[in-house]
Amino acid sequence: MIGFGADNASVMMGHKAGVQAKFKEKNKDLFVLGCTCHSLHLCSSAACTKLPKSVEEFVRSLYNHFSNSAKRIADFEQFQFFIDLKPHKMLRPSQTRWLSLQAVVDRVLTVWEALKLYFTNFIFETKIDSLHVDGILLEHLKNPIYILYLLFLSYILNVINSMNLIFQSENTQSQNLYSKFTSTYKTILKNYIKKDITNNMQLSKINTANPDFFVNLEDLYIGPKAALFLSENSILESELNKFRVNILGFYVELSTQIRKRFNFDDTFLQFLTNFQPKVAMSGDIASIFEAQKYFKFLNLSPQKLDLEWRMLPDIDLKKQTTDFDSFWSHVFDCKNELDIEMFPNLTKLIKTLMCLPHSSAAAERKFSKLSLIKNDLRNRLNITTCNSILLSLDMLDNNVCYTWQPSEKLLQQKPKYL
Repeated sequence: MIGFGADNASVMMGHKAGVQAKFKEKNKDLFVLGCTCHSLHLCSSAACTKLPKSVEEFVRSLYNHFSNSAKRIADFEQFQFFIDLKPHKMLRPSQTRWLSLQAVVDRVLTVWEALKLYFTNFIFETKIDSLHVDGILLEHLKNPIYILYLLFLSYILNVINSMNLIFQSENTQSQNLYSKFTSTYKTILKNYIKKDITNNMQLSKINTANPDFFVNLEDLYIGPKAALFLSENSILESELNKFRVNILGFYVELSTQIRKRFNFDDTFLQFLTNFQPKVAMSGDIASIFEAQKYFKFLNLSPQKLDLEWRMLPDIDLKKQTTDFDSFWSHVFDCKNELDIEMFPNLTKLIKTLMCLPHSSAAAERKFSKLSLIKNDLRNRLNITTCNSILLSLDMLDNNVCYTWQPSEKLLQQKPKYL
């Protein structure tokens, strides 16, 4: 075992009695990484507690209003047709995954004017008072500060979701961990920390909660759509000031949580960035001697490995690509005039790197698939059968098919197949 990735629950990642601690007792060189997707969700969830609770309740109440009424949904569609909008249904905010809130927020913003017309008509017809939950919803829809909060959430959750999407991939992403986290973290810091601090100080040394490092409240970056809306609409100064204070609190908590969960001084993750296709072909990295320290169990020859590494920028690949797996697959296939592999040591190293985990998203997908296979109607499927079905589905997904002839013994078990 060379790498272990799991969610960040203490039973898995605990330093004393967690699964990773038990593994490290047997293998002290084990590469351990908490699921990056799970970490980003926790960071976002913690940061969103700094925003008014009424914003989340507002979005949830909108969904609840339509969730159990076909008549209300049909009426709402008519108001969308009235303003020449394609009919949309309200999305349900997840209780456990804050990052899914972006899709919900974007949907609410898309149908905002239709919602305002619908609730105005609904309250007029039902004659409910302004203290009723639906009356409060209409008041929120008329209040521009709620649009401002949703526009901000649409921007910042998209920043995090963009990175989250990368690490949900089943392709090799370990080489991108350090660079992606660093660039996203720096983007967030630039939204509320002075430029000279982010440009001149080492990221791991920046105190993200130090007020001396903050820009003025008026200079907070809240996203292009929110900034445009703010320039075109008048909002009470007291509400606007409170909004900015809440956004600052959001940024501070988000950056603090990311820093708590990601080590920006991790030399191993920094070393892995050398194997990104652009970096590897640039020739800027003269040696990868550190591979001997991090992958000593491979027993590679440092001299041969470095020779292959220095030859790499000079080879002429038939197909240039920035995709990690495709690029290195072409390198693995390179042979010299004697039909001998040109990069045997480098191949061994990169194939080991490809085994390192970057998230547990792939395992989560298997759990989801299994729950669809072994359901209430097929609850007697045994482990071997479930495993075979999962493997077959995986082969079909990857366009790998084989000609298979069932044995006579198998056919006798199911006479109907004969």
